[in-house]
Order: sequence, then C-alpha cells, then structure tokens
Amino acid sequence: MRRLKVDKRENLDCAREVFFQIFHTIQLIMSLAVQENEVEEEVEFGPQKINKLEGNGISASDVKKLQEAGFYTIESVAFTPKKCLLAIKGISEAKADKIMTEAMKIVPMGFTTATEYHQKRSEIIQITTGSKELDKLLGGGIETGSITEIFGEFRTGKTQLCHTLAVTCQLPIDYNGGEGKCLYIDTEGTLRPERMIATCNRYQLSPDAVLENVACARAYNTDHQMQLLVQAAAMMIESRYALLIVDSATALYRTDYSGRGELSARQMHLAKFLRMLLRLADEFGVAIVITNQVVSQVDGAAMFAADPKKPIGGNIIAHASTTRTFHNMVVLPYSKGSQLVQFNRFKDGRISAESEQRCGRPQTARSAANVERVRNLVMADRRLTVREIAEVRVSKDFAHVILREDLDMNRVAAKFVPKLLSPEQKDYRFDVAPDLLGTANTNPGFLNTVITGDESWVYGANSDWSTILILQGRRKRGRCEAKSRLYLRKGRGETRICKIYDSPCLPEAEAMFSINADGIGDAKD
Repeated sequence: MRRLKVDKRENLDCAREVFFQIFHTIQLIMSLAVQENEVEEEVEFGPQKINKLEGNGISASDVKKLQEAGFYTIESVAFTPKKCLLAIKGISEAKADKIMTEAMKIVPMGFTTATEYHQKRSEIIQITTGSKELDKLLGGGIETGSITEIFGEFRTGKTQLCHTLAVTCQLPIDYNGGEGKCLYIDTEGTLRPERMIATCNRYQLSPDAVLENVACARAYNTDHQMQLLVQAAAMMIESRYALLIVDSATALYRTDYSGRGELSARQMHLAKFLRMLLRLADEFGVAIVITNQVVSQVDGAAMFAADPKKPIGGNIIAHASTTRTFHNMVVLPYSKGSQLVQFNRFKDGRISAESEQRCGRPQTARSAANVERVRNLVMADRRLTVREIAEVRVSKDFAHVILREDLDMNRVAAKFVPKLLSPEQKDYRFDVAPDLLGTANTNPGFLNTVITGDESWVYGANSDWSTILILQGRRKRGRCEAKSRLYLRKGRGETRICKIYDSPCLPEAEAMFSINADGIGDAKD
C-alpha cells in the first residue's frame, strides 16, 4: 500500500514537470512569435524598397524601369501622379494602373483619426541648431519630415547654420540630434568642411567620421540641382539620413531664368523642385533645410514698408515651406573696448567722435557757391534725397555735410511728417495708426523704440526697422566737451537675429544667436 502511494506521488511529480515543460515551451513559442512580429513591424516601418512590388503582375523589368526613372521606394510610387508613370518608357496605362493599385495596398493613403496623427507628430525628431535660443524659438530645433526655409541678406549666418546642422544631425537623439547622415547640395560654392571640423571639436566628435557621413555635391544649373534629388533618394534608401541641405535653393534660378518672359517657366521648375523635396521629407522623414536669398523692393511702396527686402521665389516657395525664418543683422553699439579707445583719444585732445574725412577730398566742395546751390535745390523740393542733391557735382558725403553743418537742415522721416505725405500715403498712415495705438496700449515699452536725437526723428532699435541712433554728450574732465554723435552701426560683430516669418504652429517671435569659431551658438551679452 505504501509502495502504491509512492508510485502515485512520483507519477504526479512527473506529470507536474511535463506540464510545466509544456507550459514553458508554449510561452517560449509565443514570445518568439511576438518577437518575429515586432521584427516584421520594424522592417515594415519607414520607407519600403520598390523591390517588394515584384509579383502580382509586376515583373522585375518593370521594377527596374521604375528605378531608372527615380522611383526607389513604394511610397514614391504611391505619392506620384499617374501621368508621371505613363511618361516612363515601357509602362503602359494598364501597367501603370496595376503598379498604383499594388503600391496603395502597401502604403496607407486613406483617412486616419486626429488622435493617430497627433501620436505620429509626437514622434517627430528636432535637430539642434547649436543655439539654445534658436532651439527654443523653433520649438526644439529643426523639425524632421518638413521643409525649413532660412532667408536673409548676405552675412546673416545662413550658411554657417547649415554647416552646424550638418554636424548636429549626427548626434544621438538623446542629445537633440538626428542619429543620421547628412546630404549637402551646394549651389554657391560656399561649403567649407573646416567649419564642420571646428563644430566637431565642440561636440567632441571624430572629424573624420563626421565628414565621412556628410555626402556633398555641387549643383551647376537648375536641371542638375533637380537631378541630384533623384540621386539623394537612391542614397536614402540604402542608409539612414537625417538631414538634407540645399544652400541655396534659388541662387541658380536667378541666373538660369532671367526677365519676366521666363518668370512662368522659372516658377514651374521651382515648384517641381520643391515638390520633390517635400516628397523626400514624406518618404524618408528627413529634415529639409533650404536657404533663400532676398531681393530689395524698388517701387515707391518700399519707402514706407517695415522692411523693403523680401525672399526670392514668391508664393511658390512660401507655400512649400513649412517653417520660414528670417535672418537679419543686429545693430550693435560700440563695444567697451571701442569706447575706451575713444576715451583715450579725447584725453589726447580730440573733440569729436565723428569719423575723420578721407585724405585727398577737395575742401572747395563746401564753397559758398556749392552751399547756395544746395540751398536752392532743397528749398525748391524738400523731398530730394542726398543722392539726388549730389548730382550737382558734389560728393554724397559733402552734400550731407553741407545740409547738416552749413545749412543746419536735418532730414525728417516722412512717416512722422503729414505735410510731406501724398494722399495715398496719408490714407495708409490712417490705416496703420490704429494698429500702432493698439500696440502702444498693450506694450507700453513700444514707444521707447521711437526716439529723437539732434531734432531729427530716427527709428528705434528694432529688428524690423532701419536702426540708427544718435547719442549726445559733452566732454569735461575726460568726457566729450563738444557736441558729438555716437552711431549704433552694422559693425562686423558676429551677433545675428532670427525671426519666425511663417509657421503653422510656431508663434511670431525672434531670438538672437552668434556665429562663433565652433559654429552657431547663443549670443553673448
């Protein structure tokens, strides 16, 4: 009896072991299945190679024809219109319909909920610019999956920012990078790898490895510029790229298309180029950064505009860009060192802070005859500019000196003198006045941006206005005794300002940054 109980107990133990072995085996099989599904999901995530279209009526030769035409992903086929497929030699209408149908089965192109779209937006990566203030202005950095346009005058830091981004896009995501390579299309010949090396030292990266991950190409015309995007798509399908830079996107269009007769063709070609950029951003999720030049308005309205400069490309490039930023110079006063130099010069006997006249200029330009001639011109037409007055064979500088010193005339901005405004300008002023009044009520400090000096109105220090300030002082015991003027000027300082020009979600704001030896950084006090 006791022997029988022992046998039953052993049988129960064996059954229990077998049960647990079977249970663990089932768990292992289930975990492996889950891992396989996760691997499949990871493989299917992101751009999918066009080779997956083989079969189901699509042959390998058809896929090869698509690749030769610049279609390397299934997404690129799904996003393109049917007429583009029909333009490929050897693709019939029936074959194009079949290709489009198979591509749409793989690529989701229907409706989705706003919740799912919001979740996708939360996974977007921002690439740091190297400046905390700029990153804060851009909502974290350069956004991936969209086009960011940077426009401004020369020497405003556009190319310098591109060089910094080419390095920071390779940083880990935890360090506000993109963990990917960079494609750099240079249209102006301004690419300098040594600038990238300086930025590498700042982030303690290997210069050789960083430069190896930057694929650069020089574009020589607009057609070549567009062909480089086809090559870029082929490179992106083989390796991970986080950033595509085009510096500048519009420079070649200004030379390849000239005059109003070619304006329509230029805008159409530019629209196709921007559409290809947007398609690359959608397919591969890369950040697209393009730089743009500006043009000055020469019509009469430019005199009363806040800023007469506008970006090249018109509405075509404005609609294609997701975020537009405007880079501008910052008007800075003389540094403390410059003020010390001026102080020492005053101690040595100098009585004026104005620049000395150049050697060789004829003093006869300020003769009584020329002074009387300038007086007659100004009294006949108070709207004459200094440049127009200089047509009397007097240099522009001396014409300005005659007006200010000999005739004691100060030019007053027409914005603040109703007598000098035409009827159209007065109407425009009446339209603007309520906005200025509302701004002054909401922001009392706004009035401090408009100041007077030496009985002439000038604009205050604001990024949207021309800025020249006139300061006065007297020299006594080491200080300026005679009346002197110290001008805030556009010096060779490295501080710039970036302003949000247009964005679907970022508010209009501005931030200051500096161009340092190791790339873009925060502005120093």
